[in-house]
Order: sequence, then structure tokens, then C-alpha cells
Amino acid sequence: MPLSCISNKNARQCHAKAKSTQKTCLNLAAYGSSVCRMHGARKPENIKRGSDHPLFKHGRRSHEGQKLHNQRLRELQELEKKGRQIGLITGPKAPGRKPKSD
Repeated sequence: MPLSCISNKNARQCHAKAKSTQKTCLNLAAYGSSVCRMHGARKPENIKRGSDHPLFKHGRRSHEGQKLHNQRLRELQELEKKGRQIGLITGPKAPGRKPKSD
């Protein structure tokens, strides 16, 4: 049995366009959305926003904080180097990035 919105011709069409031809998609838009399921229609409650989003950038690290972090990394690297020279530390070097020079 067809849906009433389709049989009444009240269904909305997907607003997504092809980049190459600039023609609109011929699929029906998902309920409560302006695009079809192929072009990313999602329920509003499933869309992650703000700090919940995996690509969220917080911006909480200041320049002073980064300089202090690099300084502490340099100190730790020097301590490890000295510990290896006197034979206190053996085994592989500690993993991680090298500190930036200021």
C-alpha cells in the first residue's frame, strides 16, 4: 500500500544537487528533512553538536600553556638522556613527540 503523502503528490523532493550536472536528486526527502537518506538525512536528536561532536575543537590551550608544556617536555627529555648516560635507565627511549624549540 503506497504512502498517502506519495499518492497525494505532497511528498517533498530531495534538495541535494549533483556537482557536475547541477540537477537535483530525484529521490523523496526523508520525513522531517530536506534531503533523502542517500544525502545524509538524520533525525535531529541523532545529530551531535558542540562538545559531543568528534571534531569539536575546544581552544582551551593557551600560548603560555603550550610553551610550558614544551619546556617540561624538554626537561623530561634531558633527564632521560642523563639517566641513560649514567646507566640508570635502560631499554627503549620514551615514545612521543620532540618538544618544539622556542
